[in-house]
Amino acid sequence: MILKNLSEKSCEWLNSDTATPFISTRIRYARNLAGFVFPSRANPSEQLKARNAVFRALVKLPEWERYEKIEMEELDITDRRLLMERHMASYDLVFTERVSGLVIDKSGLMCIMLNEEDHLRIQVFARGLDFGGSSALGAGVSKEISSVLKFAFHPEFGYLTACPTNAGTGLRISFLAHLPALSREGLIGELMDSLGRLGVVIRGFYGEATKPLGNFFQVSNQVTMGVTEDEITEKLTAISNQLEKTERRSSDKLFKKNKMEMLDRIYRSYGILQFARKLSYEELMSCVSDIRWGLREGMAIPVGGDKINDLIMLAQPAHIEERAEKNLTPDERDVLRAEFVKQILN
Repeated sequence: MILKNLSEKSCEWLNSDTATPFISTRIRYARNLAGFVFPSRANPSEQLKARNAVFRALVKLPEWERYEKIEMEELDITDRRLLMERHMASYDLVFTERVSGLVIDKSGLMCIMLNEEDHLRIQVFARGLDFGGSSALGAGVSKEISSVLKFAFHPEFGYLTACPTNAGTGLRISFLAHLPALSREGLIGELMDSLGRLGVVIRGFYGEATKPLGNFFQVSNQVTMGVTEDEITEKLTAISNQLEKTERRSSDKLFKKNKMEMLDRIYRSYGILQFARKLSYEELMSCVSDIRWGLREGMAIPVGGDKINDLIMLAQPAHIEERAEKNLTPDERDVLRAEFVKQILN
């Protein structure tokens, strides 16, 4: 099954270039079916009808064999969490009681959440900071699907969505950024406030309703109505440029102020990964963050970006359980994680 395959390989869209703070880009289009009640207002029968309508329509698309459809109620909690860990399913979709589903491109670069907050959440992923390429691909997928499904649209308000902030273009652009220096200086709260005034939000590692891990943050536009797709892209481009400069200044300041402390912290993190017998995912991500930071600063650490990506993705709790093919206690997972980390590093 596709979930077993996913648990054994990292994501193509994770950036292995440690010189940049940007890990990935995600384009998300919110769309609803004309003539159907929004998922949160629909009863189970109506939710099932909407999901089946999408499944039937997508079969008409060229190259349908690229996609796999998933009925979420058929999955156990480990499978659901695995999809969230892959950033294919949101927290809401994983824990919803609605009749929901997922359509996955087997390349892992595109997926569609069904009956999350909206009938369709079309998501496209790209490596590093790639607004142009991912936007073009996302727009193409949305247009292709609109040839077999009629979306709810208003000439004045644009695409109609369950939440008014998503109406209009229905477009959310987000990027995953690694900001260890800003975090260490305690500037993330201030950054969230300043970006919030610009209509941009910072969320945790898995998006909305999740916490940051290892100083990795999702940054995205908050408003889609009254702005064009080009304007959203221009704003996120400007903010990413400023973030990179600000992170660079903070890092230079910290290393200049106490270089030996920083070097010791980063090499200690590498030592923990090499020799720990038990590792929680939170501790792993803290260590990975330090190592990625050290590589960005040119430190001689014998690990590359590809291995870091494997650690970030494949050492997650549901990935470990999926490979083990059984439920594990937290302690059992931590032991297996430490063993897995040694295999990757060595």
